[in-house]
Amino acid sequence: MFSYRLVHAREFPSLAQGMAWPDLLSPREEKILAGLGHVPRRRKWLMGRAAAKRLVCDMLGEGRVAEKKISVLN
Repeated sequence: MFSYRLVHAREFPSLAQGMAWPDLLSPREEKILAGLGHVPRRRKWLMGRAAAKRLVCDMLGEGRVAEKKISVLN
């Protein structure tokens, strides 16, 4: 089975500005984001994390796990 999830910057204005919404990132991811300086790089990094976390949440079922509990790491 193959699934995909698209996340558009226009849906999430804070991500487009390089800022995460509350409870999106795990503590480890927050440290990584703090080290990313340029807004375009932060935006790409955040959009990838948001898409991956939404996909995992979709597959597990709504409300089964908080996005903050999922870490997407290289």
